[in-house]
Amino acid sequence: MPRRYQTPGTNLSWSTLAEWLNCAQRLEARSPSLHKNNSCQRHVEELPLILIKSCSQPDILLSTRELLRTGPPDFCQPPRGGRQRARIPD
Repeated sequence: MPRRYQTPGTNLSWSTLAEWLNCAQRLEARSPSLHKNNSCQRHVEELPLILIKSCSQPDILLSTRELLRTGPPDFCQPPRGGRQRARIPD
């Protein structure tokens, strides 16, 4: 049985990159709040790199890359000068 991951402070869980992306979309659809912002940040921090490496669906990989590079501010990499803590390299 695949390992389940969970976003801290939420009831969202996933075991594949596609499920992680679906959870990210559900988080983004929530009403603006500090809790939403923190949950989005934690969701990105909890993304295991092994899920990216094991994904064989090009559309999911491209969608995830787009979200993390240029998506909504709660998910995309910080602007230049603030990328020291960014987890996904260019």
